[in-house]
This record gives sequence, C-alpha cells and structure tokens, in this order.
Amino acid sequence: MNEQQKPALPKPTVYDQLYPGRFIKAGELLGKKVTLTISDVALERLVGDDGKEKVKALIAFKETEKQLVACKTNGLCIKEMFGPQLANWTGKRITLFEDTWNGEPCTRIWGSPDITQDLEVTVSLPRRRPFKKVMHRMTKGGGAHADSHGNGAGSRVVDADAIATARTAETLEALSQKRESVWGLYKAAGRDVPIEVEGAFDDRKAALEQAQDQEIPL
Repeated sequence: MNEQQKPALPKPTVYDQLYPGRFIKAGELLGKKVTLTISDVALERLVGDDGKEKVKALIAFKETEKQLVACKTNGLCIKEMFGPQLANWTGKRITLFEDTWNGEPCTRIWGSPDITQDLEVTVSLPRRRPFKKVMHRMTKGGGAHADSHGNGAGSRVVDADAIATARTAETLEALSQKRESVWGLYKAAGRDVPIEVEGAFDDRKAALEQAQDQEIPL
C-alpha cells in the first residue's frame, strides 16, 4: 500500500489520542462506557515511567488490538463477577469507563452484560483503607438495568448528577454536606439512595482520607 492508499488517520479530540499505543488509555474512551469481550489474560514485564520493570496483568479483547493493563482494583472487580479461575474470564464481557484516582484519569470496570444483578465489591489494597465499588449489570442497549424500584433510564440522569456531586467534593467536610443534601433529595423524591451513588460517595471519601493521610492535593 503506497502513501496515497493509506487510510486517513482519525482527527484526535483528546490528549490521549495524540499518543496511541498498545494499551487502552482512559481518555480514549471519550467519556463513554465501552463493552469489550475478554480473549486472553496474561502477565508481562513492563517498564514504568520511573524506569523500573514491574510484572503487570494484561487483558486482551476480541474487538480491539489494544490491551488493558489491569490494576489490582480492576482485577478484583472482574474476579467478583466471574470467579478466580482465569479460564472462566475468557469470552466474558466487561464494560470500561473513565474514572479518576488521586485526581488523575484512570480506566475502571463499570460492570458487565454477563452478570445477573448488580454486585457490590469491597476493594482492599495494601496501605489503603478498603473501599466499595459497584459492578453494574448492563442491558443489551449498553445501559445499566432498572433498579429494584423500577427506576430506569429516566432516573439515571439524576443518579449521574448525584455521582458527579460526590466526585467534585474537595474536602471531607464538603463531601459530608453534599451527602446530606443528596440524601435529602432522594428522600423527598420517595426513592432509596441507589447503591452506585452510595459507592461514589464512599469512593470519594476513601480518596480524600488517603490524600489527607499522605498530604496529596486532590
């Protein structure tokens, strides 16, 4: 194929697209939830930004040549959905989304179309307080299923706003105030607080407490 026959490159819209590589970057998801089918799980020695070599878990997919460097949090979430036997992960689908960790973008697991109900996962990492995440059962259309109170896509906009409110809290005091306000809104609407909203507030609390312990600005 000569230069004239090569397909045009897509126009980048976010920074991560300027430096494509073999691994999935959070910014490349463009704020969308992307569902991919696991084709393989392996270990590889990778050199980090600090120049040190570390063994990392890699997950490959059927739909793309790009792989996911699976941190311990993502690994635990997948294990809770599909079990500890890695052979059982192959052929299963996971939904990725862009989250934040210590103020930086990161790729996290939102859930899967291959689980029968939402699952709450407790993530315990060395030298960190345990925190909870929710693995959502995804529908064929790509969205989360209606909750046990019959709340479907229409109520998800409010839930998304509540989650965003949690993630923008910059101090534990502000987070507590926002939590009280959000819980009041759900009570006024006659709804229980969704587990994903509780999880967002718990995740943010854990991150703020960790930053406070380590004096890391968020």
